[in-house]
Amino acid sequence: MKKKKEIIICAIAIIVLFLLLFFFHKYEYKKGNWYLIDSNGNFISNIFYKDKEEK
Repeated sequence: MKKKKEIIICAIAIIVLFLLLFFFHKYEYKKGNWYLIDSNGNFISNIFYKDKEEK
């Protein structure tokens, strides 16, 4: 019984950690600090779009 309770607590802690990381990523992406890379390798953010050839 005690082992099962420990596993449940660990699972809940891991889920909470992943949720925090997910929401932190969304928050930073909306601010424009983080970006995605499209299929051509260009940077895409909520604020800007930059070709990979630009430096």
